[in-house]
Amino acid sequence: MCLKYSTKTQDELWGKPNVIGITAAANVDGFVYVNDTSYTDVTAFKQAIQGVILYYELANPIVTDISTLIDDDFLRNIEVEAGGSITFKNSNDSYRIPVPSEEEYVVKLSEVGGTI
Repeated sequence: MCLKYSTKTQDELWGKPNVIGITAAANVDGFVYVNDTSYTDVTAFKQAIQGVILYYELANPIVTDISTLIDDDFLRNIEVEAGGSITFKNSNDSYRIPVPSEEEYVVKLSEVGGTI
């Protein structure tokens, strides 16, 4: 979920103020809980957590069709060094896709081939 905090089960974290970690109560209230007694107030925690990426799964995935936004010349291969990222420039200029090793994006369903 987060590189700054190790993921804990609810039993490992709940009611134990000295255990540092992160947990989610998806079945209870849907919140993510962070336990870290290093910070005495919310402001200090917010400052310390700036720039830390938190990964989570949406209850209802958001699927956005971008096929009408991409020109056909975009279908050429884009080479990105492993560990790099792709930055899309449009109305959401800050949107970046990290590239851990190899990614493949299918723009048109007609590009997908195969047999049954």
